[in-house]
Amino acid sequence: MDGRDPKVHAREEKVRIGRLLKAKKSIDNEMPKGLRKGKGGKVFRKRDAKKEMKMKAMHEYMKKENQILKQRVKDMIKAEQKKRSTHIAFRSVNEVIQAKEKQRIKQDNDILKRNLANSTAFYDVAAIERDTARMKKQWERNPFTILRQKNAKKLKKENKINRERLKKNGKAFYNVKEWEADVKRMKGKLLKTEPTWKVRQREIKRENKINAARFKKNSAAYYNPAEWEADVEKMKNKIIKGVPQWKIREQKLRHENASFYKRLAKTKPLVGSVEEWDKDRARVEEQIVWTCSLKSGRLGRNVAPLLNNAAALQNNKSNPNSPRKMYSPRRPQSTSKTPRGTYRRKQYAKFGVTPKGRNRPASAGRRKKNRKNYMLLGYL
Repeated sequence: MDGRDPKVHAREEKVRIGRLLKAKKSIDNEMPKGLRKGKGGKVFRKRDAKKEMKMKAMHEYMKKENQILKQRVKDMIKAEQKKRSTHIAFRSVNEVIQAKEKQRIKQDNDILKRNLANSTAFYDVAAIERDTARMKKQWERNPFTILRQKNAKKLKKENKINRERLKKNGKAFYNVKEWEADVKRMKGKLLKTEPTWKVRQREIKRENKINAARFKKNSAAYYNPAEWEADVEKMKNKIIKGVPQWKIREQKLRHENASFYKRLAKTKPLVGSVEEWDKDRARVEEQIVWTCSLKSGRLGRNVAPLLNNAAALQNNKSNPNSPRKMYSPRRPQSTSKTPRGTYRRKQYAKFGVTPKGRNRPASAGRRKKNRKNYMLLGYL
């Protein structure tokens, strides 16, 4: 590893992942709890199958219980009706049994009569009347009750006086006919507001009167009808008549095309000729292929085959020393950056590249030819 203790690293990584899992989102873009996302981005409501199954079972149980209850109620009603419609009589037609039943019923009735005679009344009327009289005296001694009684007597007395006054002075103090006459008189005195059109009409008459006086004073005409007609004709000729949109668009396109063709005629070609362009392209492609061949790994194989028509990749006699054929195994590359082969030295000289090696410090001394790698030999 990178020098760290693996256990410490594992513990720190566990803590880091735990923090990431517990971190809250800055923007909550999750679906709501009761919804889910289906195909095509459509949103559906989630189905709680367990809850639905429980509800269904509960509904079925309630339905069954209701049916049982209804049946029991029906049976009870039928039994009640049957019991009421039956003839009540002795259980046997035997005379001896009937005599015994009569004797038993008579004894029961005697017992019930004796119990009724010996039973006392539930309500004691004398005690209730005594308690009522006592509560009435308490209520009459209450100060609020006394005050209400005094006020009632006072109101009764005042009402009696008012009734006597009304009988004595019972004439109407306002006559309806007099009131209607007063209303009519007030209506006649009201100021009637004029409508707006009438006020405006009066103002226009006044302005017309003033203008007529001014025209009479200054009656000299300052504009000739002939001149006015000439000016009207001149203005008619100057009016810009409306042009349809398709005509405006056509004129605009014609103008743009004319300017484009003028610019096209004045434009000169950027490349001298097709032959020069092809030669320049072949040179650039050769440089690309050569640059890709310098790197170790698969970079050259991934980039260089994209140039299918490159001259550097053609397997022909004119270029036998090509560093990369299309379907050939990779040539072994040297580990140093200094040119050691004749072909590579020629290519560097051709492209004007001066390779530079690593600058070793002076304290390192001269490089030995056959150095031992003590790390690999296991001395350290």
